[in-house]
Order: sequence, then structure tokens, then C-alpha cells
Amino acid sequence: MKRLLMLVLVCSMLTGIAACGSNGSSSSEGEKTEEQEEASKDKEKITIGVLFDFLSVESRVRQRDTMTAYAEEMGVELVFQNANGDEKVQLQQGENLISQNVDAIAILAQNSEACISLAKQAKEAGIPFIVTDRLIENTDIDYYVGYDNNAIGHLQADWVYERCPKGNYVLLSGASTDPNCKIWHDGWMDVLQEGIDSGDINIVLDEKCDNWDPNNALKHMENALTATGDQIDVVLCMNDGLGLGVNQALEAAGLQGKVLMTGLDGESVAFQRIAEGKQSMTILINDTATGRAIIDTAIAAAKGEEPEVNDVIDNGFKEVPAVLVDLIPVDNENLLDIIKEGYVDYDVVFENVPEADRPARP
Repeated sequence: MKRLLMLVLVCSMLTGIAACGSNGSSSSEGEKTEEQEEASKDKEKITIGVLFDFLSVESRVRQRDTMTAYAEEMGVELVFQNANGDEKVQLQQGENLISQNVDAIAILAQNSEACISLAKQAKEAGIPFIVTDRLIENTDIDYYVGYDNNAIGHLQADWVYERCPKGNYVLLSGASTDPNCKIWHDGWMDVLQEGIDSGDINIVLDEKCDNWDPNNALKHMENALTATGDQIDVVLCMNDGLGLGVNQALEAAGLQGKVLMTGLDGESVAFQRIAEGKQSMTILINDTATGRAIIDTAIAAAKGEEPEVNDVIDNGFKEVPAVLVDLIPVDNENLLDIIKEGYVDYDVVFENVPEADRPARP
């Protein structure tokens, strides 16, 4: 009887200890606690790393904001990195994302050639590598998301050549490290060469603006005005940011609105200048469509699925599957249409235009 009593007491103690060890949980072995389920969900969540060169351009900010909101909507984690124009920083950021074994990487390269090493490292790690805006050439990349770079230069040059087939032209390109600049410049020359050969077009100045710096555009424009005694008819300006420097030089010379000037990116300040008659045209890139396409492509690639593409881009290594978004040339004739479509707010565009001179709100 004593032995039986002792056995019962021991069993009771063991049962109590087990109950304490379970913290009052009645979960059977094999079932996950809430904490375990949450950790499992986090582990299964797709993580997309996005590397941008800088955010000093409005278009970049719009894309970042679109990607951030859309990634949350799609239930994926977004790790966004801004290199602030420093290629070494971007390479470090990219290597960190690879070491973290993110599920996909999308990059807008500060220096495309320097980022070839990142593409190779991602490939070795089995991480899908998606390039946007600036194509990374002569290496194996998985997808390109952006726009038809071959069309940019043609759209700009066609616009001015149609309106001014004779005269003094200034050509202001972006950074020498940006491969898009050569593509766009080649597009300019495709359109203008006939006029140059005939002598109708005189290229007064053809310069690059390091780091896409508006101050460099200002200096080049001042030099062109000095060299010609302010006799400039057209400025082929690669983007709206460089247009800031060009406009400063033209304003100082009393020539704002008298010289045809192109742009790119569809920044609010460019739309304002068009409304004020200070800039002739810009090319609007659909940043919302681009940002969402980057996320959609990254998600599909991370899952091992084939993203929806609509074209291919030859990067010198292979035909890269591509998602190309629309480009929209904008001038005074369709500025109100762009406002109506919701790309920019009416009050922002006409902020500096007296109310009596504004067109009716669309």
C-alpha cells in the first residue's frame, strides 16, 4: 500500500510539472503556437530589395512611393536602398541584400558598368536580378522594367525639328556614366543629321553634364550664349533637372520662352514651366505603372514563375525579357489632358500663372 501511495504521488507531481512547463497551454505536440505561426508567416513572406541611384529627381520619388504602397498591398516586404549618387555605396547596399538572401533584387544603377559585379553575385546566389531605367549591359540579367530608351531621343528631337528645322542648336546630355545618354544622343543625331549635313542646323555646343548636375547645364548654357551672342534657337536638354540650369541662363539673357527646350521625367516643375511658357516640352514616364511593374515582376520571379512581359531588350549578352511602359510627350497642347488623367494637379501646374490667364479647369 505504501509503495502504491508513493507511485500515485510521483505521478501527480510529474503531471503538475508538465502543466507548468506548458504555461497553461493545451496545445498538443505538433501544433504551432501563435508565435510559431507568426514566425513561419514572416519566413514565407517574399522580400524584395530595391536599389536606387538617388532620390533627387521627382520621378524617382514617385516610383519609390508607388512601390512602397503596392508592396504592402501585395503582402511582400520591401527593402528600399538609396545610394545618394554614390556608386560605391550602391555596391555595398547590393552586396548586403545578397548576403541577406532576399528573394529578388531590382536596381536602378548609379553606374551600370560598375553594377555588373552585383548582377553576377546575384546570379551565383540564385536571386532574380531585375534592372530598371538604365540597362546593365554585357552580363546575365533576368528582366528589364522601364521604357523604350531608343524612343526618348527621337521623341525629343522630332518635336523640336518639326518646329525649328533651321538654326543654332545646343545639345546637353547627362552623366557620362549613364549608358542611356549615348542612346538618347544617338536618337537626337538620327533625326538631326540631315539638317546638319545640309547646313540648316548648326550645333553650337554638345556637352555632357556630370552627375546630371543642373549647375553644369547652367555653365554650358552660359558658354553657348556667350559664343553666339545669345543667338540660340533650340536646346535639346535630356531631362527636366538639367532644364533648371538652362532656364537660369536663359532668364539672365532675357530669352525665357524664346528658345525651344526639351525635357524628360515629367516633373511638376517642368509642367509649371510649360504652363508659364518657359519650357517647350517634356516626356512623361508613367511612374505608377513602372513602380507596380517592378514589384509584379519581382514577385513572380521570386516565386519561380514567368512574369508578364511585353518585349525584349538586347543587352549585348542576351535578349532580356522586358516590361516597357508608355512614354507621353507633353507640351501646351496636351497639358490639360495630363492634368485630367490625374498625373499632376491643376493647382500645382498653374501655381505661378495669374488666375485670369489660366485655362478652364478640366
